[in-house]
Amino acid sequence: MPRIVEQTTATKGLMGCINYLSLNGVMFSLSWPPNEGTRSISTSRRVPLYGACVGECQADPCRPSPCQHGGFCQVLEADSFHCSCPVGYSGPTCADVANPCQPSPCHNVSRCLRQTNGGFRCECPFGREGTYCEREMADVSDTVFIPAFNGLTSYIETRSLKQLAHNAKNHLTIEVVFFSRRPNGLIFYNGQKSSGRGDFISLALAFGYLEFRYNLGKGTAVLRSPKMVSLNEWHTVVVSRTGRKGFMRIDGGAEILGDSPKSRKANHMSLDLRESLYLGGVPDYSKIASAAAVTDGLDGAIQKLSVDATEVKFHGSGVRDAGDIHPFIHHVCIRRGNPCKNSGTCRPRMAYFTCDCRPGFHGRMCETAVIDRMALHHHDTFALDGQTFLEYQSSVRSNTNSTPTQLTNLIELTIRTEVTQGLLLWLGHVPRTPRGVVVAWTSGSNGDYLALAIVDSRVQMTFNLGVRPVTLTSTVKINTNQWVHIKARRIRREASLQVDNEAPVTASSPFGSTNLDTDGRMWLGGLPKPPMTNRLPKAYGTRFVGCMRDIRVDRKVLRAEDATNKPRVQACLM
Repeated sequence: MPRIVEQTTATKGLMGCINYLSLNGVMFSLSWPPNEGTRSISTSRRVPLYGACVGECQADPCRPSPCQHGGFCQVLEADSFHCSCPVGYSGPTCADVANPCQPSPCHNVSRCLRQTNGGFRCECPFGREGTYCEREMADVSDTVFIPAFNGLTSYIETRSLKQLAHNAKNHLTIEVVFFSRRPNGLIFYNGQKSSGRGDFISLALAFGYLEFRYNLGKGTAVLRSPKMVSLNEWHTVVVSRTGRKGFMRIDGGAEILGDSPKSRKANHMSLDLRESLYLGGVPDYSKIASAAAVTDGLDGAIQKLSVDATEVKFHGSGVRDAGDIHPFIHHVCIRRGNPCKNSGTCRPRMAYFTCDCRPGFHGRMCETAVIDRMALHHHDTFALDGQTFLEYQSSVRSNTNSTPTQLTNLIELTIRTEVTQGLLLWLGHVPRTPRGVVVAWTSGSNGDYLALAIVDSRVQMTFNLGVRPVTLTSTVKINTNQWVHIKARRIRREASLQVDNEAPVTASSPFGSTNLDTDGRMWLGGLPKPPMTNRLPKAYGTRFVGCMRDIRVDRKVLRAEDATNKPRVQACLM
C-alpha cells in the first residue's frame, strides 16, 4: 500500500461496487472467494488470488440513514456503517440519550442531576455555589444571610420542632418572613415519620393562597387565607396551635382560626413530631404526608423563622443538611453592598433594613460620629459603689392616659467593672406609697419591663411586653476592668443585644403586645428594692459596682447630675 500511495496519491481503497473489469482484452473475475470451477474451466478470465473485506454488492447501507437524532452515517464495508452522533446521544444508531452526569461535571462534594432537556444541574451542598458548585460561599456567620430557594431541588433541614420548642407537643407558635415568585411552594414541613404517615405540621402556598395544615392523628386541620397573597413581596405570617385549635395571621391582618377533627374514641390533642424540620422544600416529596398537599418547593426566600420567640439560624450547627441553597441577592442589605456606614451591620426588616452601629457612631445609617465628651472630661464618668443608684424620669407619655408607652427602645452605655453580677438598667414600674416610699412589688402592675444586668460575667437583656419574659445573653465576658460598649435595641417585639464588636444576639417576644407600658421611671445601677419575681436571676436585684459613661437612652444623653434622686457619685479614674 505505501508504494501505491506514492504512485497514485490514493490513501484508501474504493468504498462502493465494481460490476465489470477488462484490461487489454483480458476479463477479470470479480467473484470472491473464487470457486474451483472458475479456476479450471476458463483460461481467458483471470481469477483473484487474494482478497479481504469484500462482499456481494448490495444497496447502500446509509440510504436511508439509520442514524437517529441527526447523526452522520458513514459506509465502512459493503453492508456495514458507522454513525457519528451529535452531543448528547450515543449508541450504534445514536438512539441512546447520553448521560450528562457521566462523568459528573460538578464539584466532587455536589450531586449531578439530569434534566428533561438533556442537560444537567449541579445540586450544591450548603456552603458552595456556582454552576458547577465550584465556589465557596462567603462565611455567613458574621454577615447577613437570607437563603434563596429554587422551587425544585432547594431545601434546608434543621432540628425537629420537638427540639426547637420544649412544649411543641401541646403548644407551638411559629413566625415566618418569606418571599415567593410563584403561587405554589412549601415554606416549612415537619412530620412524625419518614414514610409520611402520622402527625405533621406544614405551611405552604397553594394556588396563591397560604395554607396552614396540621394533623394530630384523627384528620387534617386546614387554615386557609381568605385571599391570595401577593407575589414578589415580603410577607410575615404567624401560625400557632394549642391542642386542636389553630391560628394564623398574615401581615398583621385578621385572625384565621380553625380546629383539627375531633375523635370519639381517642383524645387527639398533642402533636408528635420526630423527623427533621424542612424549610423551602424537601429532598423527596413522596415521603411527606399526602394530606400536606405539597409537590413543589418555594421559589423565593425565607428571611426569618422563629419558633416560640427564638430565632432559628440558617447556618451553623443547627443546620443538618441543605441542598441547592444560595444567598438571596435581591434584598437591599445584600444587593447594593452594605448600606450602613462606618462598618455598621445591616439587619433585614421585610423589604427594608435597620443598622446596628459600631461604638462611636449613631444615626439611621450609622453616618454620625459620636463626640465622646465624657472621655474628654473625666469628671463626667462616674463610679457606683454597690450602694448608690440613679433614678430618671422618662418624658414618653401616651396620648390616652398617663402611662408611658413605647414601641421602640435604644439604649447605649459604656461600662468598666470587675464584678460578675449586678443590675445596669431597669425600665419599668416600681410601686410607691402615697408618701413616695417604695414597697414590695413584683415587676409592675402590668408586668412590662426592660432590664440590662450582668449575670455570670456576661451582659443580659430581659424584657416583658405582658406575655412572658424574653432574655438575650451576650457571649462576651465583661469583668475584665476594661471599657466595653453595650447596645440594646427593641423594635416592637424584636430585640437585639450587642457588646463591643460581637455579632448582635437577637430574639422575639411571643405574639401579642408590641408596646412597653411602664410608669416612666428608669433606674441605673440598681433598684430601691429587688424585683420580687422568680423569673429573674438574683443579679437583677444586685446593685452595680464599677464605672459608667456614654449613657444614651433613645439617643438622649443621660448624666449623673440629671438624676431625680440626686445621688452622690464619685468620678471614675480613667
